[in-house]
Amino acid sequence: MRTLPGALLALALAAARADAQVAADRDVLVDAEPAATCRAAHAARAPGCPRLVRRTAVGIELFAPVRFDVGRWVLRPESFALLDEVVAVLAAHPAGTLEIQGHYKSTGYAVSMSQRRAAVVRDYLVSRGVPAARLIARGYGEDVPRVLPITDPRNRRIELRWVP
Repeated sequence: MRTLPGALLALALAAARADAQVAADRDVLVDAEPAATCRAAHAARAPGCPRLVRRTAVGIELFAPVRFDVGRWVLRPESFALLDEVVAVLAAHPAGTLEIQGHYKSTGYAVSMSQRRAAVVRDYLVSRGVPAARLIARGYGEDVPRVLPITDPRNRRIELRWVP
């Protein structure tokens, strides 16, 4: 029996996990209840949810953060599996444009950093086969905080939203 190279195997596994949430009619409400379990498991860094993302009506929900090197826009390897699942969801749902929103804490270069991080995520998705025309990278800096104060680490994030 032939085995798949590591990268192809990882992509195939990500696709299999993402396909588990896609109904035949591509209903976005599939697995709506398990999302809370997945969110809680990933927040606690505990086992219990094999999925890292979920397609919703407003975007693609990430159950774990996209990780970058500190103070830089270089993706950390632990984010690859998460982003590979995003690729699988986009492949299963070939219509629609996704905005990759970069958010960063209050610093003198928040917009620049958030834009570069969003662009790196877009470049990664394109390198995995997602058409560039389906992706928009936009940096919001500190303009859309999730929590206050603005310097809270939870405000450094990547969000994926469908463009209406």
